[in-house]
Amino acid sequence: MVKNTKGFTLAECLLVMITGGIVLLAIMEGYTLITGYVSGRTEEMDRRQRTYHDLNLLSETLSVCDSITVEDDKVSVYFRGRKTLLSFYDNMLILQRDRLTDTLLTDYGVQLEVVGFMENRPTMPQIKLTISSGGNLAAEHVFSPGLSGPAGIKINMEKAEEPYLYDR
Repeated sequence: MVKNTKGFTLAECLLVMITGGIVLLAIMEGYTLITGYVSGRTEEMDRRQRTYHDLNLLSETLSVCDSITVEDDKVSVYFRGRKTLLSFYDNMLILQRDRLTDTLLTDYGVQLEVVGFMENRPTMPQIKLTISSGGNLAAEHVFSPGLSGPAGIKINMEKAEEPYLYDR
């Protein structure tokens, strides 16, 4: 005895296949959008981390030094007999210490200039760091060697980035 079973018509099969395909495409497109968003956020966090690392390195170099000499586009920083050279090339800041050569703040325009001399050490210049992004001022900080630390410049950068932070 054969049971009476109901089969699907061709139209019903095609409808299920087309609907399944559309759902699969929608899921894959959503996955692609999420992957792109996460990738973009990761790149942005990486860029900010590099910027803060560069600022800390620069701040540490200028803040704990024994003496500074400035010649044209080069700033020589001395600390316990070690020389660190900061030089500019095409709006890039290049740090050279021992065998280490590092390009700092590549996403920004950077300027270092002497703005005066310290009262208690008249031969020690105060260095003003100006960072610009897209032609706009992003941060400014004056380093008094031996006195200023990295906290001041971080605060300035955070204030400059505040209008662009969408989620915390």
